[in-house]
Amino acid sequence: MELKLTIAQLALLLRLLYEEGIFVVISIASLLRFFSLHFMSKRQKQISYGSMNKLYYSGDQFTGYAVRELLLNMVNRLNKMFFPI
Repeated sequence: MELKLTIAQLALLLRLLYEEGIFVVISIASLLRFFSLHFMSKRQKQISYGSMNKLYYSGDQFTGYAVRELLLNMVNRLNKMFFPI
């Protein structure tokens, strides 16, 4: 399945979800393997586990900004759907 995210953005989003306890997995490695096997980024048709693992632990401000904007857009959508003013 293709995503409109870079691998770095996907890795950071997975890290946030994992750290919030969203996934019922103990092993981060199994989570990263699953996503590297079943998803592709907007730039790469195949994501290696090694690349995903490296990016999971190393983020940068540019990637953080992009993921933050995505999450804020999602919160705005939730507000419009369930909490209209």
